[in-house]
Amino acid sequence: MEFIWLQRVVGFIFLKLIFRNWIYRIKNS
Repeated sequence: MEFIWLQRVVGFIFLKLIFRNWIYRIKNS
């Protein structure tokens, strides 16, 4: 169960980073 929790947290952070990068690209262009 701990592995699933860790995977969820890592996935959430990964999506957050991608979302931030996406907004940054839109702001620059």
